Amino acid sequence: MVVKDADTISATINLGYGVYIKDTIRSSDYDGCEISRTRKTVTITDKELEKGRIATEAFKSLVRQAKLITLTPAKRQLDNYGRLLGSFTLHVFYENKINKVKMADFMKDQGFLRYQLNENSN
Repeated sequence: MVVKDADTISATINLGYGVYIKDTIRSSDYDGCEISRTRKTVTITDKELEKGRIATEAFKSLVRQAKLITLTPAKRQLDNYGRLLGSFTLHVFYENKINKVKMADFMKDQGFLRYQLNENSN
């Protein structure tokens, strides 16, 4: 699995019965800060790029710690770019037990969501 940015991964998904697909999956429940200016539909500031890099590294760190990652499919299956949509839950071993970390909650708690940039600048 490869973390592409704060809300997108590329992964091989186990569908069961020995069936696997490799695809790109974007979070359906949060819009993380960007790491480049390739997204043309929004204005991306230097501040956002920095937060996006930090958010991406935090996501990578949690993925390295995860014993299992589950994807809950979204009602809308694909985004405008053809990527699968879903919610990420990482199962991380901490304090002698497996803890479920919902990435949307984690990113929000850390202040890594796009909408939080304007809220925090006031």
